[in-house]
Amino acid sequence: MLRIMLALSITFATGAFAKIPDRLTALLSEQIKNELEGAYIYLAISQNMYEQSLEGAGYWYAQQFYEELNHARIMMDFVEQQQGKVEFFEISMDLNSREFSLVESFEYSLRLEETQKQRIRDLYVASKEEGAYETEMLMHFFLKEQVEEEDMFGTYLDRLNIVRGDAAGTLAIDVELGQRGPAVIYVPGGPMP
Repeated sequence: MLRIMLALSITFATGAFAKIPDRLTALLSEQIKNELEGAYIYLAISQNMYEQSLEGAGYWYAQQFYEELNHARIMMDFVEQQQGKVEFFEISMDLNSREFSLVESFEYSLRLEETQKQRIRDLYVASKEEGAYETEMLMHFFLKEQVEEEDMFGTYLDRLNIVRGDAAGTLAIDVELGQRGPAVIYVPGGPMP
């Protein structure tokens, strides 16, 4: 009896029962690429804000860059824990010629987050179809995260539209953006940030 229990505990510890379906590995790999593209976009916007002396927005978008990296790393860690292998795809983007006003940056970012939410919804549906409850639970976490992010971007966009053209109002919002706490960096195997 002890041998059977020991064998079962070793099997569970090594994840032998947790093989992720190949279809979900491919879809998660694609979403990891999407999250990394989002991070890259936010890094470019951050630099653009710093170049315009919008220090608060530059800092805020730098923290958003780290958030997106966290999302990618969490998904990568999950695939590995489920005995899958992440595929890496080329990211080809040219944002060098793109200059955003603060309002435009939040408009662009909100559209990006809405697109990400749809992609995660699609992953959630695929997880249900595959009967992959673990992946479904992870996508539930990310859907909740997307609702919060869209609300955050939408709220700032609303406020920026209220003060549109008013330098003092824009600078006040920039100062507020600079008060965002630093992103908690996810470490593989660690708690979710």
